[in-house]
Amino acid sequence: MSKAVHAAIHLTTLVLLAHSTPLGAQDSTVTLFGTLLDSASAAPIPGATVYVDRWIIGGWTNELGEFRLADLQRGPHTLTLRKSGFLPRSFRLTIAGDLVGDLSLGDITLQATVLPPVPFSAVVVDSLTGEPLASALVGINGTVVATSDEQGRFSINSVDQGQILLDIRRIGYTPITAEVQVRDGPTGYLRFALPAAPFQLDAIVVEGKRATYYGFGRMRAFAERRRRGIGKTFTRSEIEAAHPFQLSDLMRRVSGARVTSRFGRNRVSFRNCGSPDIYIDGMLIRGQALDDVMPIENVGAVEVYNSSASIPAEFLSLRACAVIVIWTR
Repeated sequence: MSKAVHAAIHLTTLVLLAHSTPLGAQDSTVTLFGTLLDSASAAPIPGATVYVDRWIIGGWTNELGEFRLADLQRGPHTLTLRKSGFLPRSFRLTIAGDLVGDLSLGDITLQATVLPPVPFSAVVVDSLTGEPLASALVGINGTVVATSDEQGRFSINSVDQGQILLDIRRIGYTPITAEVQVRDGPTGYLRFALPAAPFQLDAIVVEGKRATYYGFGRMRAFAERRRRGIGKTFTRSEIEAAHPFQLSDLMRRVSGARVTSRFGRNRVSFRNCGSPDIYIDGMLIRGQALDDVMPIENVGAVEVYNSSASIPAEFLSLRACAVIVIWTR
């Protein structure tokens, strides 16, 4: 294949201009803000998506190119900025433990797309054995775009040249995120290795229902939205109590949801929304029916937002009219 990609190890450094208050003076979270500009004309770029860590927190730039992301925890993060017609940019940044309040990122520029898209291909393997991994989900800049086949390979027909944030995950393995520089030209076949995340049983097995706690890690935001009563949520124990055969069966318990069947396949819609967006572990899934996403036994929790007015900022998009968020076990 004459067009290909090269991995880029280097990271772009983002300089933070901090306007902070002493630790403990107010809420421990931080608000990031800045302005997105065209690198050639210095004109503001409105309507660009700006998000942190696979849409855990996200939003859009206004007509002046300004954005503001609130409630960000201290520690390392990845900030991504995207706009159609421009090359996307991602930054690794770390918010120091002694900073709270507002952090100004100043002016950030995007370069207009002048290069044609190119194909992208790679293989996903087990980091220990080197065996290919099938059914790995592959995301680019927060959106799932491909799934690896039985040989661990995946191909994407068209990817914008420039830096992208590649996210690869599979059940039973630790997800990886890599910054990749996409450009035209010959290269070897890219190889991404996932470390296994084995589940070790205790030496003594006690019968009983296992409780799942959602207060830490990737499920922290889920727990907070559930506590605040935003949308309709299902924990693993609630899913088991409902005895659904597949994910669409669970939607029958959601206000405003409509489940219709045709040729043995269920379709889920809502009032004024015929096609809800679907997310898995915070990543947007394109072109898949709800029941094709994963078996119900692999689901750890579900969030449902049945109208655009109820959708949290991290799951908003210009076309979103309803959202179903699935968290794996």
